[in-house]
Amino acid sequence: MPTSCFCGLFCTLLLGLGSFCIGQSTDNSKPSSFCETSLANQPRPTFFSVQRYRSGSYRMRASNGQDLIIEDNSSISVSLRAPLVLRPGLKAFSSLTYYDEDFEFINAEGGSEFSQALHNKSLKSLNASLYVIKPFRGDLFLLNRWQASLNGDFNRPNTNQYLNFSVASVLGWRKTSKTILGLGLFYGVDFEGSSLVPLFAYQHTFNKHWSVESVLPVQANVRYFSENRKNILEAGVQLNGPEYNIHLTYPSAVSEQFEFERSEVRWSLHGKREIHDWLWVGLETGFNTPVSTDLRSRDGSGSLNYTYSANFFTMFSLFLVPPRKLLERHLGR
Repeated sequence: MPTSCFCGLFCTLLLGLGSFCIGQSTDNSKPSSFCETSLANQPRPTFFSVQRYRSGSYRMRASNGQDLIIEDNSSISVSLRAPLVLRPGLKAFSSLTYYDEDFEFINAEGGSEFSQALHNKSLKSLNASLYVIKPFRGDLFLLNRWQASLNGDFNRPNTNQYLNFSVASVLGWRKTSKTILGLGLFYGVDFEGSSLVPLFAYQHTFNKHWSVESVLPVQANVRYFSENRKNILEAGVQLNGPEYNIHLTYPSAVSEQFEFERSEVRWSLHGKREIHDWLWVGLETGFNTPVSTDLRSRDGSGSLNYTYSANFFTMFSLFLVPPRKLLERHLGR
């Protein structure tokens, strides 16, 4: 299952169904007007963000009986999003994300060959996406996303071996001024092959404080706004899982080129606070429950499956949003 593609997919749908398309909409009551693709009472869109993630220590046990103890698993992510077209009949925007992750093992030098080879190795992902939302007259709209990413250690000149690609298409229905539903398909090509997955999206605003968003089978999320709109609290569950093509050199290796994939379910509580009209900070904490972790040689000569216990994490975020006056001017208010 291409979980690395799924993680980006959740952002895709929420950007399209909600915040990025200037999420302060009004009731679309005229059949001749274009469908509003967002609901009222949504967070302002984010056009730049930096995230720093760290997990607590945890033990990994390989299918060959070998134990590895990870002292620290950390990452940093930098994202930039930019609108390309913002018209009533067409919306388009692009995004670029750089992600860098590394593992630190306890007693790496005296541990296994694998932990020595992976210790402090930079595992990177460079992701470029294009989003196009076509509102129709009435209550329907079509959201499409094309995404390409390079995943791995990037130490070889042939970038094709790091490339993943996916496309998602969702037909959205603005059922009421407070509810949006969506049905679609996800097609992804990753290191394991291709996959086709059906999708269901649901977004509902209960009142000025509470809303819920979900993209199944990817994520479900509940959001609370404070009275002054300067504090947001979110609780959610998400399918998470990076995938890398990496090169490891150690004496007993069956190959130098490997696919390293981790799948987990992330349970989190996320607080966000406005520091300035255009500057927000966030702190997220929770725990990851494992689904699977695999290390496979690219030539099929060998593989290892790893199991590990649930582990806690924290993530600090800094992000920029458009000032309120800019949004009001864009909306003609």
